[in-house]
Formats: sequence, structure tokens, C-alpha cells
Amino acid sequence: MVKSYQVPDGTANVELSSRDTDLVDIMTLGSFDILCQGESLLAAHERSYKILELLRYLITFRNRRLLPETIIDDLWHNGDSADPNGVLRTQVYRLRKLIEKMQVSTNCQQKPWLELTYANGYYLLEIGTNCQLDIDAFEQKAKYADTLAKENALPAIDLYKQALALYKGLYMAGPEHSEWLLPSQNRYHRLYLKALFRMLELLSTNEAHEEILEVYEKAALIEPYDETLHLYSLQALIGLGETKSALNHYNYITSFLYKELGVKPSAPLRALYRQLQRAMQDNHETDLILIEKNLTDEDDMAGALCCDIDYFRFLCQLEKRRSLRTEEADFLGLITISGCRQGLAGKETQAAMETLTRLLQSSLRKGDVFARWNDNQLLILLTLRQRENLNAVTRRLRSQLQELTNQGKVNIEMRFQPLTQTDSFFG
Repeated sequence: MVKSYQVPDGTANVELSSRDTDLVDIMTLGSFDILCQGESLLAAHERSYKILELLRYLITFRNRRLLPETIIDDLWHNGDSADPNGVLRTQVYRLRKLIEKMQVSTNCQQKPWLELTYANGYYLLEIGTNCQLDIDAFEQKAKYADTLAKENALPAIDLYKQALALYKGLYMAGPEHSEWLLPSQNRYHRLYLKALFRMLELLSTNEAHEEILEVYEKAALIEPYDETLHLYSLQALIGLGETKSALNHYNYITSFLYKELGVKPSAPLRALYRQLQRAMQDNHETDLILIEKNLTDEDDMAGALCCDIDYFRFLCQLEKRRSLRTEEADFLGLITISGCRQGLAGKETQAAMETLTRLLQSSLRKGDVFARWNDNQLLILLTLRQRENLNAVTRRLRSQLQELTNQGKVNIEMRFQPLTQTDSFFG
């Protein structure tokens, strides 16, 4: 069966054959296998690691003349054999036998679909017409789609889908780490992303939101960390009017990327989130998730909370009320910095306070709060399950603050008292 598309310049038709069951398929995108009528020809030889590695290598550099030294250096440069050329000749002999067995099983003895020869000091693997590589079909379809996209989006989208369906992961992916594979893996991965985003752009232009989500579901299995891909899915959900689903998906994506990669939402993601906020508010669908996001949008949730003194006072009043009906113990702490022998200059005090702020953010727990009381003092609010834990916390703090005291210029004083004590530091 043949599909025919007219190239925009009108000079020729592009014909792309569908799969012929008589052809032998070499699959390389996502994993490596050789299939005939859907059956694996390599399954019975999966323990022949060196032979299969040589086959993968020769297929990657098919139709090229290769020096034995180049093959040995790429495949077995760490080998301890006294005769590496002899090892290569042995593996080539075994590979030829393996190819013969596979070709007998496919009744292709007259027209070999893989032929490994040695002439004039070079090895050469040639692939016959009875054999088809997925990478060749992948490149061909993506290339024709690029050409068609300039004039006719619909057939281009169809070809992009066919190309992307062939890409199931990194080129010849596997547990082995082979440096010679990296250039090919990077190349086909780059072509995949190029085709993927060109197709998504065409779908977006045509407002094909449902199709975008279908493409996203498949592509996210291969590219789970690509933010641009997630943006297309969110825009598609918004386009379908599924604002709540988009908000839930946004929360999932941002949490997932932060947990896995430690990255915060980018400017485009934050802009899209603001668009979601407006949509929710316009539809009067504001819920607790949105309210919580609005209240904490400026908090990066890393370390203790640093706030101004008015908010700190409010939190102390709130915690004081709460501690009356819980078993947790709240403590108010005061940290004072001063010069060891003489007073600190204004710039020195400011630098010391900035360093102290950073240390407290990294040393205290996420539930702890602190604020600047004046130019050389900070207040801390600690919530502890047991009063006995205060000594451990203060010891840890003193240890963390050695960065300041070790300089020999700064002295640090620190004291704590129960929050319920009436003679509070600030009344």
C-alpha cells in the first residue's frame, strides 16, 4: 500500500511505502532488534553480547569502510587481549555465521539483507533491499513533513505522526554505556524533538487541542522532563475550557520537576499559571487550591520563613493562642551579633546580618520563622514537640553559626524563652 503526497513545488510526488511483511525490519529506536514478520531473529542469541555489540556497531556505521583498528578502539579499547586483531577476526567470523542463520530462517539466501565483507584492509557492512531500518523511515518521513508543512499542514501532521510513532526512545538504548553510540543517540533525539514540536505547533495553530493531548500522553513517556511539552498540554487544556484540569496538571508538573530536577517553574510556566488564575476568577471557580497558591506564591518553601516584624508579631500571637490547647512547646529566641573587641561598622554589621539570615534559612526547619528585630538582632520562633529538644536545637544552631564566629570579628549571643512567658522580648 502506498501513500502519495504532492511536494509544494509541484515537481514530484513523495511515495512512502507501508510495512511489507516480507521485509526484514531492523529496529534501533528505543531498543535493538531484527524482526521478520513480527518475530525476533535475535531472541535466541541474546547472550552473545560481543557479537551483538559488533552487529550494533556495524549497523550504526553501515555502508562505510571501517579499519579494524577503529573498530577495536571503539568497542574494546579497555581490553587486555594480546592479539586484539585476532579477537576481532573471531567475532567477525561468528557474526557472519549468525547472519547466515538469520537469513536462512527468513528464506533470503539468494538476496542477503546483511552482507559483511573484508577487502583492502577494511570491513564493510551493506544492507540489502530486503531490509528496512526504522531510522531511515523516521528521517524520511520527518524530512518530507518539514517540506509539506510550508504549504499544507494536514498531510504534514500525518507524516509527523508516522515519524514520531517510530521513535520509542534513545537510539539502541540499553544498559550498556557505549561512547561510540552517543553521537547517533543525540542526533536522532534532536530530530525527534524537532519533529515533535513542529507538529505540536501545527496542531496548536489549527486549534486541534484534543490531538495535542493525545500526542502529549505518548511523548511524555519519552520526554517526562521537557517543560515545553508540558506547556503545550496545559495550553490545550485551557483551549478546551478545562481550567480546573489544567490547574491540577500545573500543580503536578511543577511538583514533579522540582522533586526530580530541583527546578522551579520557568517564566512561561508562571505566566500560564497567571492565565489560569484569571480564568478561574472570571468563571467564579476559585477554590482552596487557587487561594493557597495566591497566598504562598512568593514563598519558595526552601528552609525557614524569613518575614517582617509585623507578620512575626502576628504569628507569635497566633502560636501563643494555639499552644494553650496543644502539647507542643513554642519558644521565642533572640540572636544578637556584636564585635569581639570593638563595635562593628555599619557595612560589617549589615554583611554579618545577611550571612546570619542565610545560615538560619538553611539551618532551621521549614516550619520555623524568624525576623529582623533591629540592625544587629534577629528574633526566632521555634515550635517543638518537647521542651527537652530545645537544647539540641540550640547546639545545632551554634555549630552552624561557626561560619560567623570563626572570623574572629563577630560575637554571637543567643537565648530562648517559652513563648507563653509574659515578659516577652517585644511585649
